[in-house]
Amino acid sequence: MLLKVENLSVYYDRALILDHINLQVGHGELVGLVGPNGAGKTTLLRAVSGMINVEKKDLKFSGSMVRTLGKISFQGESIDSMLSYEIARKGLIHCPERHRPFAGMSVLDNLMAGAFLCRDKREIKKRLDNVYSLFPRLKEREKQTSGTLSGGEQQMLAIGRSLMLKPILLCIDEPSLGLAPQVKRSVFENIREIQKQGISILLVEQDVRQSFALSDRNYILSSGRIAAEGSSAKLLEDETIRTSYLGL
Repeated sequence: MLLKVENLSVYYDRALILDHINLQVGHGELVGLVGPNGAGKTTLLRAVSGMINVEKKDLKFSGSMVRTLGKISFQGESIDSMLSYEIARKGLIHCPERHRPFAGMSVLDNLMAGAFLCRDKREIKKRLDNVYSLFPRLKEREKQTSGTLSGGEQQMLAIGRSLMLKPILLCIDEPSLGLAPQVKRSVFENIREIQKQGISILLVEQDVRQSFALSDRNYILSSGRIAAEGSSAKLLEDETIRTSYLGL
């Protein structure tokens, strides 16, 4: 198993945000993580990618003490206590929600910033070519200031910058948030192409129909707990799940 989360709980002060979460992502899988706002989906991605460990190191986050319990392993290695840059070096990359580019920098400079862990110029060029093949619009806009891009183009850039880190597992948080329907479809098509390259994906997405159309398996998170898991077809067969958790 590529990623394994066992009995993960996260507290901010006395507030329990995640309660004994168990989740797995296999090699080459696209796993969907869905649920209502406030369910803890973003917190789970932050824990997996080591961002919460940065908060713990700084002692406080938004005025709250952060505490975690449980185990997280990636490719059989414990990453519980690692910081985000250490985990990124191992190929587990987080593309956060509303991850906007450095507005004053060009598209190309933003992408090159994503390759900061790599020192091999040939490898960087290879990664850049791959991003441009997936997102031709970024090639067209490579000299354009990133702050002037459309919302869809900025999302493409956020994902492209994450790909410059050469992920083995890419955790994507709400990639379609605020996008027009046609742009959303394009972004989801790109995510499917990324999976076809052999990159595993853990996808957090509010658009349940789109997420279920892409995913191999799904987890439904509600009030910090896993309410259900399984294939899209299996979950959609359950009327209680459809109405109570998916709003379908």
